Amino acid sequence: MAALRPGARAAAAAAAAEAAFAAHGLPMAHYAGHQIGAGVNESPRLVPYDQTPIEPGMVFSVEPGAYRGPGGDFGARSEKMVLVTASGPEILSTFAWGI
Repeated sequence: MAALRPGARAAAAAAAAEAAFAAHGLPMAHYAGHQIGAGVNESPRLVPYDQTPIEPGMVFSVEPGAYRGPGGDFGARSEKMVLVTASGPEILSTFAWGI
């Protein structure tokens, strides 16, 4: 969440999510999130190749996932909504992370 700051790049948020998963021995299974807008998986997306600058007023669904088990058929992901403000991210979802 902390990587969603004005002037940062979408790819930096993706890298931060990947590093958090790696710290727990988990690979990133897919993108880390996307902006909320009028379409499904609105751009910018939180992926390694999206160099879009993060700007105040953007709202993101941060939803990295981890999948394990035979064939990677077991997994989990939780989504949190984040508003980017001039001073940094404001987490709009209030539930606790975890399973």
